[in-house]
Amino acid sequence: MDVSKKSSGRSSRQQDKSNPFRMPKNIRKAFAKHERGAVPESDTRVLTYNGVINTTTGSVIGATIGSGLATSATEYASMAARYQEFRVLAVKVKWCPRFGQANESCAVAESGQPLGCIFTSGVAPSSVAAMAASDGFKIAGGTSKHLELEVDHKVNPNALFWAPATGSVASVNQFGITIRHPGVCPANLNNVNCVDYYAEFVVEFRTAS
Repeated sequence: MDVSKKSSGRSSRQQDKSNPFRMPKNIRKAFAKHERGAVPESDTRVLTYNGVINTTTGSVIGATIGSGLATSATEYASMAARYQEFRVLAVKVKWCPRFGQANESCAVAESGQPLGCIFTSGVAPSSVAAMAASDGFKIAGGTSKHLELEVDHKVNPNALFWAPATGSVASVNQFGITIRHPGVCPANLNNVNCVDYYAEFVVEFRTAS
């Protein structure tokens, strides 16, 4: 019997098993991708955005932070250059009124305790009554007037639709947080930077589907 012919007929799979020093196929594939400079098929990152609220006479001190704002977040541009599509999975906002300067403190004091709630489908409530009737309604406690809210994609089934990384999130696919003070800015406190807010977005990126 010709033993040499019989042994040479082994499959590559059998050869892999017989060679304890040979890397598994999935590991070899990963190294090959790395050598080609390929990026992972998907990646999830927490991106940040910092904003400042400036007062306008007779206007409400507040902001609506929707999931679509993620495209303005730090590091978004660099991630969008590597991937073709994205979707936002969660949003967190920290609302921090300023008390350093007299005008800042007065603007915050005059406008009342901040209120916050979550919204879906890109439609944020526009009045205190509507906010109070919304999900996640919250009033800042204590004298600091700091407020923190978070929400994830489960409030809007459309939120998991992918959007082009070079585009934007459609209004009907958005969700987010809106925060405002119940009063309005008095006439003598126009053009005052009175609130800082810090937003975090959990964003998933992927290569073209």
